[in-house]
Amino acid sequence: MAGAKVDTNIEDIRRVFTVFDKDNDGSLTKEEIRNVLLEAEVQFTDEQLEEFMNKLDRDGKYNQSVSDC
Repeated sequence: MAGAKVDTNIEDIRRVFTVFDKDNDGSLTKEEIRNVLLEAEVQFTDEQLEEFMNKLDRDGKYNQSVSDC
């Protein structure tokens, strides 16, 4: 039963990526993430966004893909 929940969560994440991945390359760039936060009316500084990206960046490509989650 737990496996089904994980599968659903991954599918939910993929759906979110497709909504915000404006260039359809399978990853979210810093600018795409900035736009997501602005649309959600989240207040942040450039430094906070930079720190957020650095914490999430696992592959050194400085973008976020589903496999980074």
